Amino acid sequence: ARVNEVLDGDDSFLNQISSWGFKRVQINATAVNGVDTSKLTESVGSFLTTIVKHPELEFILQKNEETQP
Repeated sequence: ARVNEVLDGDDSFLNQISSWGFKRVQINATAVNGVDTSKLTESVGSFLTTIVKHPELEFILQKNEETQP
């Protein structure tokens, strides 16, 4: 799933959608989207690095009981 790529620091999809003119990305890091939510804390560093690399994009993060640390 794209969300796992982004959480792992792979920004190729973000580069692609930015080149298409998209300005906003929503991250739904939940089990239904294929994310192992027990490992979200481990992804914070690479995810933050990815966000910093893309100041042209607005990131919307889903926060709920499932995504709590």
